[in-house]
Amino acid sequence: YLVRLGHQYGVGESHQYSLPVEVDLGVLFPSRKVVSITETTLSGNQRRDEWEQRQFQWWNDDDFKEDSRKLEQGNSVVSLEPMEIRTFEVKCV
Repeated sequence: YLVRLGHQYGVGESHQYSLPVEVDLGVLFPSRKVVSITETTLSGNQRRDEWEQRQFQWWNDDDFKEDSRKLEQGNSVVSLEPMEIRTFEVKCV
């Protein structure tokens, strides 16, 4: 399955809804077992990690922050920042 998630609120738009959210992709498929989750580019045609490796690397202060976007093996919970859109390939059995 190709699953696209989008946070509908912007930063500062709402005190209650403009916060980062977590979504458990396993809950979206209650009658199936999620085998793997891979983040892709928004169009779904490339793995996001492979796409990022091919990008030109700019140096800035964010280079030293831990990447919270990485999915751990066996974890189906993903986070979304305000106005962020993420796409995932979810394999189920």
